[in-house]
Amino acid sequence: MEDWDNRQETSFDAGKELIVGREEIKKRMAYSIESMPEKIVILPIYGIGGIGKTTFARLLYIDTELKYYSPVWVYVSPRFDLCKIGNSIISQLSGKENEANNDIELIKCCLTKLLSGKKILIILDDLWENNAIQLEDLKAMLGPGDSIKTIVLVTTRSEEIAEKMCLNIKPYRIEELTDEMCWDIIKRKSGFEARHDKEKLVGIGKDIARKCGGVALAAQTLGSMLQSTEYDQWTHGAYCERDPAFTMHDLVHDLAISLLGDKILDQSKQGNAASGNRYCYALLSDCSKPLESCMASPAGLSALRFLDCQGTELHGSAFEAAGSLRVLDLSECSIQKLPDSVGRLKQLRYLNAPRIRARMVPECIATLSNLRYLSLRGSCAILALPELIGGMEGLVHLDLSGCLGIKELPKSFGNLLSLEHLDFSDCKNVTGLSQCLARFTKLQHLNLSNCTNIEDLPIALGSLKELLYLNLSNSSCLLNLSHSLKGPELLGSLTKLRYLKLSMEKLRGELWLPEVLGSLTRLEYLDLSHNKNMSHLPKSFRNLCNLVHLDLSHCSVLRGLPAALDGLTKLQYLDLSGLRRYWALMGLQEVFGTLSELRHLNLCGSIKYVGLVYSLPDELKDLLERIFTLTNLEYLNLGDNDMELIPETLGNLRKLHTLDLSYCRFLQRLPASIPDSLKFLYTMECPMLDRCTPPQYGSISRIPFQLTYENSAHLKISRLEKAISAQVARTIKLVEKTDITQLKLEWTRGAKRFVDDAEVLRELEPPYSVLEFSLEGYNSVSFPPWVMRLNDYLPGLIEVEMSDLPSCNNLPPLGQLPNLTYLYIRRMNSIKKIGMDLYGGARAFPRLEQFHINGMKCLEEWNMIISSDEDGLNEPTFPQLCYVSITHCPRYLHLVHNLHLYLNLPALTELDTLRF
Repeated sequence: MEDWDNRQETSFDAGKELIVGREEIKKRMAYSIESMPEKIVILPIYGIGGIGKTTFARLLYIDTELKYYSPVWVYVSPRFDLCKIGNSIISQLSGKENEANNDIELIKCCLTKLLSGKKILIILDDLWENNAIQLEDLKAMLGPGDSIKTIVLVTTRSEEIAEKMCLNIKPYRIEELTDEMCWDIIKRKSGFEARHDKEKLVGIGKDIARKCGGVALAAQTLGSMLQSTEYDQWTHGAYCERDPAFTMHDLVHDLAISLLGDKILDQSKQGNAASGNRYCYALLSDCSKPLESCMASPAGLSALRFLDCQGTELHGSAFEAAGSLRVLDLSECSIQKLPDSVGRLKQLRYLNAPRIRARMVPECIATLSNLRYLSLRGSCAILALPELIGGMEGLVHLDLSGCLGIKELPKSFGNLLSLEHLDFSDCKNVTGLSQCLARFTKLQHLNLSNCTNIEDLPIALGSLKELLYLNLSNSSCLLNLSHSLKGPELLGSLTKLRYLKLSMEKLRGELWLPEVLGSLTRLEYLDLSHNKNMSHLPKSFRNLCNLVHLDLSHCSVLRGLPAALDGLTKLQYLDLSGLRRYWALMGLQEVFGTLSELRHLNLCGSIKYVGLVYSLPDELKDLLERIFTLTNLEYLNLGDNDMELIPETLGNLRKLHTLDLSYCRFLQRLPASIPDSLKFLYTMECPMLDRCTPPQYGSISRIPFQLTYENSAHLKISRLEKAISAQVARTIKLVEKTDITQLKLEWTRGAKRFVDDAEVLRELEPPYSVLEFSLEGYNSVSFPPWVMRLNDYLPGLIEVEMSDLPSCNNLPPLGQLPNLTYLYIRRMNSIKKIGMDLYGGARAFPRLEQFHINGMKCLEEWNMIISSDEDGLNEPTFPQLCYVSITHCPRYLHLVHNLHLYLNLPALTELDTLRF
């Protein structure tokens, strides 16, 4: 605990000149809280770390509107101690250094006397305590008593804490600074105005300001770093060997490097460390060697991360010597088996080890009693968790998404009572969760999407009062929840929910939403997509007044939309694609006045002709006209609709940057009023469209490639040859689109390239959720690392298609995909032999049922005997293969001479080779 008086002299002098962008709101806030008639006013101030909460509180602390208040400043810190807070307030108000008193009743009595007849301003800085009882005790201790008025300002990073502390005024969220404000701070801290070369540094300085992400502390730190530095160092700070589009992650990394200096070993920049520095943090680029070969003194290492090691097998002693490790990130390593040496890392708090290929997790991992974060995502081969995993009582975050092999949970699993984040998404075989879920009362994040063997959950759900995020999409428990007598009602008890996904794309049945859904008034994100039998929304739906994102796509029999949407004034994202029936949108235009904040609107496939009458109903024509009154729209998808014209009122959408008109088969022309803001215009497969370019059309940036969502889970990215750099492909952030199950990547064959296909493909690493993958038109000779290790990246793949790859002379090792059932290889004219490169090792294609080979003009040989098993014996492959098709392969004569090999395939029932 630290009193403000002990820090005041230096803090005010150092910080006052750096207060930027908060003055006006501070004046209004000071006047407001001083004018309130209540005897006690508690104003919580919240926001992310470094955003300026303490600075804003300091502004109020010294404001002239509050100059007649006796000020008290208490730095609370993560360790909450009510007695220390009380003693600190007493010490500051009395002006005496009192002995610490641990009797809370005596503290309250003393405070009552000191507050009597006074106006008091108390700042409680950096509050972390989340326990509601403790916070109520705090408020009780600060009660007005006989004071004239007590104003309490509380700063915290947590919105939840802020809401618990508020009494009679809404918590205030500190907004991010603008780039100009950050630039102003940097100029002041760096002594910019006194520089002789300041004119040529303005542009560079503003680029640096953009890196700050609106965080005041980042701007101050960067400004201090740049003080008295030369021009080239400013340039390095602006570009840092990265793209101009920086993220907060980049900033934190750069600041850490700058502030911690020789405490960090970054091998990607420094090479292997030859010095004797004692590093605390290491970023290494080779996980195949013992740690001692990379640094002299690994014993003191606190955090270790391996970078870009996807093609390198993790060494068994890669981190064994780092006994003090607290953070271990293996997310960019290839992990056959998690080494037993991980059990020696008794100080470990964070372990990220995805895509393990072994069937078991070492039992010793359960002895890591200090572990708080554990991720094994994408480890589809794991069959079971350690029996003693329940001993990890401090575990807060557990990610097992994509662990397809796990069926039964250990009995001790229910002892993980500290869990706040639990992800079982895509664990389609897991059972037994309902028996212990009710015990996880601290859970804030629960993802059970695509879990098809989950039992009834309604009663368990009712216990999870702290839930903020719940994803039950395509989970069997979603149907159980709907059919249960109490299940839907219990859903309404989760009043803290902010994010709810109940998509039923892969399920059949009707989801019944109860009226109590309207009690989830804090809900900001709601996905009800693919509920194809859901005929209406509850009347209380309009009570979801904080909803920002709503997905009702493919709810094809839904009625009553206008009434449901009326009142959703904060809605920014609305997906109504695939509704198909014209009456679903009837009257929607009447609530457009309510939806003034809408930024993203998707009506793809929902504005259709009625029956055989090739004309839109007047109601839909009016809807189309009124869409363009939504002046805040930035993205509009009208693709796959039956309109002939786009109204000239399109020009009203001054913020629109993306307009998708793909597959509008009757669209004849575009309006002349295309807004200047438009950057991306999609007109793919519009056969009747007049391609004459209106004047403004020439200013639109041509899209580099086409993204087509057949539905939310099926994505096709075509025209990839248009990418002018590999970085353009990176902007898609494909790996983050974890709802995708079908993915097609397509280049136009013979088209001119701006960059090598392999470089583009490298940046298109797919999410682990993909089950069907198609690659077409790829023209490079080889593949990037993620394709060569598909069994690590896409372990759940069921179907693979590779077509029109003219230059590839080797195939990726698809035989090691454990779930691959269907394989199509077509028109790969540089392939002469199918053999070990495709198999990738012993026991290849364990589940392949169909193999189609077509148009392979140079194919001469198919070696059906793979190398050897563990005993050194040759063994046949394809144990489940029942259908083989080999067509239009003129050089392939192997079939004639080795027909017996095919006939010996144990499951083969059909062989199609009629078309050579």
